[in-house]
Amino acid sequence: MNSNEKKEYHVNLHRLYLKKRREELGRTVIDVGDLSGISSDYYCQIENGFRGKRLSVKMLLQIADALDMNLCEALEGEKEFIKESERMTKNTERVFSG
Repeated sequence: MNSNEKKEYHVNLHRLYLKKRREELGRTVIDVGDLSGISSDYYCQIENGFRGKRLSVKMLLQIADALDMNLCEALEGEKEFIKESERMTKNTERVFSG
């Protein structure tokens, strides 16, 4: 890697606010996938932090509806997920660069 290239580090974090709510409702990832109109595999990847670092409003609304959450709850959970993801990425960059 030459000195002009910037190496990016990605950290996958679980969207615990989604998992917690899903479990409170006694729903499976299949249930949430069906209710939100996306595949259960894709929903599972979102919940586990492997997809959608930043979810679209449309996708977040679909998932929030499937989990009987209001938009404010979903946005707050997503905001915390993004903050933590960015914090972890910076920490990882620091570890590998120094």
